[in-house]
Amino acid sequence: MNPKDYSLTGPESQRAVALGLAEADWYAPPVPKDKMRDLLTSKDWSAIRDCQIYFGLILATGYWAWSWWPSCWAVVPLMIYGVLYASASDSRWHESGHGTAFKTRASEPCNSGSST
Repeated sequence: MNPKDYSLTGPESQRAVALGLAEADWYAPPVPKDKMRDLLTSKDWSAIRDCQIYFGLILATGYWAWSWWPSCWAVVPLMIYGVLYASASDSRWHESGHGTAFKTRASEPCNSGSST
């Protein structure tokens, strides 16, 4: 079996163009550029507010599950907790890793390993 040539000028590249898989027209939302730039600008307050709402919901559903724990009804808050934890935490982790979650940059990474 021959390895495929995925270089920019190779036969696989030409085949992708012929099949319409390359050089596609990307969707452009009907939002003016100035409004889109404003929507994509990092802001401290909105990020802090969203984190407070997220962690508040995590704490509330965790407490709710703990308070109902002896009952089989504890499954309901545990499911809500699981959905919150599994769906919303990944994007927060991802953007925090890039340093783009907040407008203000941290002066030193949290895991720098330095001890004071």
